[in-house]
Amino acid sequence: MALCEFALIDQYFASRTIPRSDVSLGIGDDAAVLTLDANQRLVTASGSASADADTPPALLPALGRNALAAALLNLAASGAQPQWTTLALSLPAADELWLENFSTLFFELANRLTLQLVGGDVTRGPARATVGVHGTVSAATALSRQEGETGDGIFLLGGHPTADVSDDQIARLIACATELPGVARAVTPYTELGATLSRGRSDVEKPQSDNEAENMTANSYGLRVVTPSEWEEELRRRCESHGCPVIFLGKATGGS
Repeated sequence: MALCEFALIDQYFASRTIPRSDVSLGIGDDAAVLTLDANQRLVTASGSASADADTPPALLPALGRNALAAALLNLAASGAQPQWTTLALSLPAADELWLENFSTLFFELANRLTLQLVGGDVTRGPARATVGVHGTVSAATALSRQEGETGDGIFLLGGHPTADVSDDQIARLIACATELPGVARAVTPYTELGATLSRGRSDVEKPQSDNEAENMTANSYGLRVVTPSEWEEELRRRCESHGCPVIFLGKATGGS
């Protein structure tokens, strides 16, 4: 690489991340040291994006941003507040224009969500970005993939086309997700379930008429939320306060 690893990290990453008061040691040391509030649990999630021979060159700088978006969606399913991120980047060569565009796209999203980049790695190889997102949630309210109950409402929060989802739409969904504890029984990243839902699930009773639900595909960026009927109105209120779309998918018939 034309730039040495440390100069590259300083120029395109360390100098561009926002500082957080809960980071005692970040980029530049062998390991990050983070501060947790009392009664909080640490939640970690990851996402990756890679390029192949068919990937248009214009899309390559978005690899880091897209990996960050995937990791954020995974973390959001726990109801945690994202706080810190790490980045492992592999690239064929240290192309400075490419790095400038890559860094700009990555930090436009990370800084919008007040995420501090606290570590990572840069190596030579095929273009690939793996991002870790780390956050906290109250020990008493962390969400899980536990099953829903018969009659629970099943909703899609967000539901934006993955290829076109904007930073603003991601930020609104993440803000909504932090308010899911207390109104959701189970939350799952929708991209993991979209293909199954589009074919029809035996444990979901679909609405009789809902054009938005019918148009959902496996390529939607959002969260599948299962909630008891008595909490549905509050779920809609919380999400709508953040400008996050809420789409009714159907009713659980057991084992959702």
